[in-house]
Amino acid sequence: MRDERQRLWEGLLQDKPGQGPWCVVGDFNLIISGSEKKGGRQFRLAEGLELSQFMNEGGVFDVGFSVSVSHLVRAPSDHAPLLISLAPKVDCRSRSFRFLNVWPSKVGFLDMVKSAWQVEVVGSPFSVVWGKLKNVSRALRIWNRQVFGDVFENVRKGGAAVAEAEMRVQVDLSDEAHLELQQAQANLNRQLAIEEQFWSQKARVK
Repeated sequence: MRDERQRLWEGLLQDKPGQGPWCVVGDFNLIISGSEKKGGRQFRLAEGLELSQFMNEGGVFDVGFSVSVSHLVRAPSDHAPLLISLAPKVDCRSRSFRFLNVWPSKVGFLDMVKSAWQVEVVGSPFSVVWGKLKNVSRALRIWNRQVFGDVFENVRKGGAAVAEAEMRVQVDLSDEAHLELQQAQANLNRQLAIEEQFWSQKARVK
């Protein structure tokens, strides 16, 4: 059985086009991780590594999918042909993950990354690394929203706070009013510095 699968992997790799997308569809009766099955015989790590090796060599990954079956018009036959549509479970609105250079400037950044990386992931070595990277990227997105938020919205709010503090100083000459203005200006400067780093990095993205 293993020899037959090995010939299958080799044949598929030989048929892989040199350019353009490549979609491989079939029931290989193999899984990468034990978490992908329930019941039946025990998951064998060797088989998972075998499939992972093929995916690595072929440069493919499991995109996941949903299947819909439509019954088409019967004519001219008395049998209704079936149209099977495969729709990837990928949100087209999702964006690729990008590391922002400003992140390490925050205290606790490395601790957060270490904590996310140390979450246990079960499966083949390939799926373990992939799972850990997904955990870290997910944790970074959540952490970014909590710590930095919307860069441009923060600048807008910071500018509004400075304008409000300046109007107060015009009618209130107290030390408290001036201190509030200084704090608002300092916060706006921080937000502008973050925005500048963001655009500086963005300008180098090809």
